[in-house]
Amino acid sequence: MTDFASPTAPPTPGTETPSGGRGRKKLRHLAVALLLILLVFAVSLVPLSIWRRGTVVAEAEFNPGIAPFKLTVRRVPVPVTDSQHFIVELTRGQYVVTSFRYFWAGYTPQHVEISWPCIERFTVTFDRSYTATCDWSWGAGATWTMSGPDQHRPGLSPYYFEPRNPPPSGCQPVSLPQ
Repeated sequence: MTDFASPTAPPTPGTETPSGGRGRKKLRHLAVALLLILLVFAVSLVPLSIWRRGTVVAEAEFNPGIAPFKLTVRRVPVPVTDSQHFIVELTRGQYVVTSFRYFWAGYTPQHVEISWPCIERFTVTFDRSYTATCDWSWGAGATWTMSGPDQHRPGLSPYYFEPRNPPPSGCQPVSLPQ
């Protein structure tokens, strides 16, 4: 019988000793490799999240005297629509009060203006042609509307929502408002 506590007894090659050995060394290398893989994965997500966060193109603040409200318009890249989306977000402190996303397929406005004459109503104008209006009330919700020329309505065209195949038997046919 081998006494592992004895400093004079050499370990048999290929066996593990209580103070460590090959098995523990392999485990340490495996842990370091896993840690490096996780670190590379996490570091690769940072630029993606910064890219998806977008850039702030317009900001406004309304201070009623207690805690200020902040209105932010961010331009966010979205390769699928061949354009960039605009996220309009009203916050108070760190909390989002209301937000909305506007986009035009194949078109990205270059100029954004905010008008905020009273706390319950603000407008965001894109390229001096399209006006997004938000009427909101604390605790009662928000109503978002968009007005502007018809050639570039925000969002996807009705083509994307029309069914390509006839509806199954027994289903009502789908028709879009004109």
